[in-house]
Amino acid sequence: MLSKFLIKIFFLRSKLTRNPFEKNKIYLKYFKKFNSLLESSSGTTLEVHYKLRFHEICKIIKKYRIKKVLEMGTGRTTFVFNIIPNIKCLSIEQDEKWLKNLNRIFKLCNINFKVHLSKFLLIKKGLKLGRVLNFPAT
Repeated sequence: MLSKFLIKIFFLRSKLTRNPFEKNKIYLKYFKKFNSLLESSSGTTLEVHYKLRFHEICKIIKKYRIKKVLEMGTGRTTFVFNIIPNIKCLSIEQDEKWLKNLNRIFKLCNINFKVHLSKFLLIKKGLKLGRVLNFPAT
């Protein structure tokens, strides 16, 4: 009973939440194109609750005054992190083929993003992170 109620609240909240990027000029100009290219080249569709995810990202960045983001995996959130003013984002991707596809899509949308090709397991163990972020791994 409680879980059904919580699910209904989640769906209602995702319907009522406004996209925090609806006034961002880069988002307005390129997101539809970016998303369309991503969907056609990979088959990954935009999730129904994406506005809620974008809202939560902005809320956390604002609350904790985040200036730098290390992202594991690349995709739509990579686009989002790279259009937020005053945020520096470094994305880690482990799939070279996916990265080539994303590079092409980002270029078509005039968005520069910083990405490092590496296996996540090595990053999680701290074996390559120091070299990526220019400080010694611990």
